[in-house]
Amino acid sequence: MPSATPDYSLTDDQKQHFLTHGWIKLDDCFSLDDELCKRLMSDMWERLGMDENDKTTWDPDRGECRP
Repeated sequence: MPSATPDYSLTDDQKQHFLTHGWIKLDDCFSLDDELCKRLMSDMWERLGMDENDKTTWDPDRGECRP
């Protein structure tokens, strides 16, 4: 009997990508129209000190430890 819960396990390639690069892209894991998602995304941009509408504020080296 198939499980009612989808299998959200990461593939070996996804795991390796995360270990190598420190991030992975997960497709269709939540809806950007969801109100909780909107609040979390807004909080993320604020915590990162970046503006989602201004790519000049995006820091490609965000993985570095900074004071």
